Amino acid sequence: MQPQYTSHRIPGVCLHCQTPFLGVKTRKFCSMDCSAAHRRRRVLSECAQCGQSFERHRGTPRVCCSWDCWQQMRSIRAGTGENFWPMVDQSGGPDACWPWMGKRDEHGYGRYSENGLTHREAYARTYGHIPDGLDMCHHCDNPPCCNPSHLFPGTAADNVRDASSKGRLKRDPAKFWGEKCASAKLTDDLVRQLRADYAAGEKPRALGIKYGVSHSQACNIIQRRCWRHI
Repeated sequence: MQPQYTSHRIPGVCLHCQTPFLGVKTRKFCSMDCSAAHRRRRVLSECAQCGQSFERHRGTPRVCCSWDCWQQMRSIRAGTGENFWPMVDQSGGPDACWPWMGKRDEHGYGRYSENGLTHREAYARTYGHIPDGLDMCHHCDNPPCCNPSHLFPGTAADNVRDASSKGRLKRDPAKFWGEKCASAKLTDDLVRQLRADYAAGEKPRALGIKYGVSHSQACNIIQRRCWRHI
């Protein structure tokens, strides 16, 4: 006796052209052409900038009717902070660090796609324009922090001095000056004595031989071109 096979096709109606068809339960279109046309169909939306109605492809996250409206909306949001401050975590209060919750670079600083570093943008939005040539330093030493009260402008030298005073430099120059340098031939006391001997009338060449350094190095020590911290 031959086995009896039952058909799994059931009647349906095409979502695009409303034509009846027979197909499986999950089928929604009568043909591939109707399926593609349905995906390409256009829907009516309202422009987020000018409010005019425009047609867009179904499934496309388009919010403006034109490129000009899109650029205008971005510039307005950038000027009001609408798309900046929501990315800053201010939950810790006015005295806490406000970390940037968006993209960060390899050093931990937040990156703002339109205006570069986020902590500079936060300071400029709060206090105004940052003078040209000045860096933006952190009191809190927290790179992603955007709290304006934790920031202060300064030169590159100010930034390095601040980092050195807090011990944040990988190779702090203050730790390798003078007799702390591995290649130093003299100590702080010998340098003081060399300068005292020169003040007493000894010649630089004789002092170089006496202290085991070259004539030029003895002159550099006397004229404070090196060992200036003594």
